[in-house]
Amino acid sequence: YVWDNDAVYARFSDVDAVRIAMLRIRELVHLTQLQAQGVASCWFVAAKYRRMLNLGRRLTGWMSLVRLPDPDDEDLFRGYFGEQVAFFFQWAAFYTRMLLPIAVMVSFTGMLEELVDLPVLDRDVIRLAYTLVIVVWAQWFNTRFQRSCARSSQRWGMKDYDTTAAIPLSTHRPELDRSRTLLFRKLGVTLTWIAFCLGFVALIVLSEQRVTPKKRAIVTVIFVKVGSFLWSQIAGKLVGLQNHRTQGSYNDSLTGLLSGVKIFCAGFPFLYQAFVIRLGTRCGATLEEAAQAVYCESIAGGGQGCSWPLGVDPVSPNVTAFLHRGSFSWPHDREVCISGCFPTQCQLLEGSFMCTTNCWDQLKYNFKTLYISHIALTIVFLLVPRFQTSVAWHCERRKAKHMFKDKGGAGHSTFLQWQAKHHKFAEYSYLSWGGSPPEDFLELAISFALFTCFSTLYPVLAIFAFVCHLVEYRLLARRMIFITSRPMPWGAEGIGQWSAVMSFVSNVAVLVNAGLVLMFYDPVRHWTADKKLVAFVLLEHMLILLKMLAFHFIALVP
Repeated sequence: YVWDNDAVYARFSDVDAVRIAMLRIRELVHLTQLQAQGVASCWFVAAKYRRMLNLGRRLTGWMSLVRLPDPDDEDLFRGYFGEQVAFFFQWAAFYTRMLLPIAVMVSFTGMLEELVDLPVLDRDVIRLAYTLVIVVWAQWFNTRFQRSCARSSQRWGMKDYDTTAAIPLSTHRPELDRSRTLLFRKLGVTLTWIAFCLGFVALIVLSEQRVTPKKRAIVTVIFVKVGSFLWSQIAGKLVGLQNHRTQGSYNDSLTGLLSGVKIFCAGFPFLYQAFVIRLGTRCGATLEEAAQAVYCESIAGGGQGCSWPLGVDPVSPNVTAFLHRGSFSWPHDREVCISGCFPTQCQLLEGSFMCTTNCWDQLKYNFKTLYISHIALTIVFLLVPRFQTSVAWHCERRKAKHMFKDKGGAGHSTFLQWQAKHHKFAEYSYLSWGGSPPEDFLELAISFALFTCFSTLYPVLAIFAFVCHLVEYRLLARRMIFITSRPMPWGAEGIGQWSAVMSFVSNVAVLVNAGLVLMFYDPVRHWTADKKLVAFVLLEHMLILLKMLAFHFIALVP
């Protein structure tokens, strides 16, 4: 470098200055030891007041709630928070923008169904086409984002960059490497997550059997959120037992442990309602007796009140004709049994009934409850650290005023003290109110998994997902700018392990969607088991072929 070529080189950004300063500080002192010995109470990257306000106006204003995330926003995040945070918001923004065409398509087909009054069979054909679109969309989304990520990595100078992998952990104990103790620890970690998943499955099964349908959605959401919280507490301790040598190894292990269990816990209640509840049959000597056990309840006075499906004539002499289908009733041990997924709304078409079931209705209600509760909890998690820091800030200011009042001073507080309170209550680290990379990404990964796997049953979910993530993106940006203590601007080449997680989810979505088509769509759901198996294999292979075509038509490297 020579001064004559100064104009050729790019200027150092704020992020570059922080990294260079931290590199020099670490050569001179050990920050963790300074805190442990009480020399320093804390250390953090200082925020810039005017820069913070400008980012807030640009990214979190009221008008931004009705505006799609701008692709240029990622450069704003990168210039202030570093590449690791920027790639997270790039993924969130890309996901929100990609949901828009699906939401528009669903709105158009929904209006078409209402205006034309399509029969159930034609609606199932439309939903089958929607299933094909979602499978291709999931692969197209992953491939397009990897392409966008590669472009950003090249533009930001992050190609082949890995800053966290080289950072050694002070908790690493070399004597445990390749030891029997470490082997037993890893085995214990595996057994723990298996036991946790089995316990969660048992709770869901018991709740489905004992909780009334009206309360089932709320109970399901509570179990998912509480289970997610408990596993967050457990996972950090389990990863600590694995004696990781570097920060990169620790992060990858935490990502895998969190994503695998949490995505399973979020998806299992819906898989249970879609595939397992139908096995819980009610039987009678005749079809009429079995139907009365399902649709009729005892009422005061010794009589019975029956709630037959909509579209069924209750005074018809053959009122149970809608149950004469292969997936609704079948003979078993000299009795007739009705599926746990029984019809709730029917339409007579060409002499046969086309029906939707209670499982379908319950799934739709559960999805709406989950998304609404997710946004509500996001707002709560935004307000809690805001309240904590505000109370601590005002208490300290009041204490300072009384202290300096006796000495004749004003007792003014500084912006740096304000930041210290945010660092105390809202640090950007795991299990903190300020959020962390694995926790923030996990919420989006769960949403992606539920959308790609189950929106074929409830296409309106695309509209819910789009609106929720449009709001959530702005809420997370506001939390990151005004509430979370400014984190160390770590560099990154991309989203790391989360790319593999999203690819795995899109592959699982192929199997789930193929199964849902066979269990919920007419006329294939009434086929015999052997025909369903053949249809499943054919449909699953066709969906995989579509994924492969979508993958090969888009180059990963721009």
